[in-house]
Parts: sequence; structure tokens; C-alpha cells
Amino acid sequence: MISYLQAAHELDQRWSFSLQFLPPAPALRSNSECAEARGIARTEVDLFMRYAREIAADNELHFNLLVDFYDLMLVHGLS
Repeated sequence: MISYLQAAHELDQRWSFSLQFLPPAPALRSNSECAEARGIARTEVDLFMRYAREIAADNELHFNLLVDFYDLMLVHGLS
């Protein structure tokens, strides 16, 4: 089992690494570009949630606390 700090760092690494494989968001000049951007954003959120759930379950941590700790880590620039 790892600490919430270690788990938050692992979450940050896994999620940041996977974002490089997503296409860049379009310029949002049309409805189709907006729909494409929503799809990309949905994928980003889905990846984050999946990784957070996996890390929490693998390390017997509470999912909500891990996400809160990750948020605090970002706010305070600890990533």
C-alpha cells in the first residue's frame, strides 16, 4: 500500500502521459468542432477517473480522498 501523496503522483504521471496521445482540441469555429472538443474532453475525464479508480483500488485507498488530494497537490504546485 502506498500513501495518498505517492498515489496522487502516480495518478498525475499516468494521466499526463496518456494526454499526449489525444488529438489537440480544435479551434471551435463550428458545431462539429465543438462536438469534437467535447469528445476529447470527455475522453480526458474518463481516463482520469479510470486511473484514479484503479490506483485507489490497487492500494486500498478511498477514491474521493485520492481525487481531493490530487486537486490539493495541483493547487499547491506539488506535481
